[in-house]
Amino acid sequence: MLQCEDRLKDKKVLITGGGGGLGFNMAKKLVQSGAKVAICGRNEEKLKNASSQLDNCPYFKFDVCSFTSYKEVLEKANLALGGGLNCLINNAGISLHEPSFEDVTLETFDQQFNTNLKAPYFLSQEFVKYVINQNIQNANILFVTSERGLYCDILPYGLTKAAISSLTAGLSRRYVTKGIRIN
Repeated sequence: MLQCEDRLKDKKVLITGGGGGLGFNMAKKLVQSGAKVAICGRNEEKLKNASSQLDNCPYFKFDVCSFTSYKEVLEKANLALGGGLNCLINNAGISLHEPSFEDVTLETFDQQFNTNLKAPYFLSQEFVKYVINQNIQNANILFVTSERGLYCDILPYGLTKAAISSLTAGLSRRYVTKGIRIN
């Protein structure tokens, strides 16, 4: 039986929001476990710093709200990792911490829905197409959510996390037969 960390040795992983916080710590653990990792995010300085701490893993300045660039970033990551990109971690997210329902604006609503739901939805769609077209076996998509997604909410952040939980369950049932594990 493989040890948990041994299961990561053949993984080639792209992490959105990988320059800091949870994304950086996931990247660090994956690199320590033998996975090849590429990180992306909006802040190039943070990405450079993270890359230097992660055995100079490849990084890309990339805003997940660049909705027409998903195929390009997947191709870049695939090339940088030596082919066979088989794992996507949708980690990038924002919370604008509005104090109340009355304080939510169209702009803050759209920012959070675009970053937290629309971006991982369509990036994952492009990743699924890539995996199927390249006949990648044992692919994985991980959506990072929050306990806020488990409860009724009236603020955009919580609503997006509840939607991600629903999306994850729906996609996992749809693609398990194609060899794509989604959590």
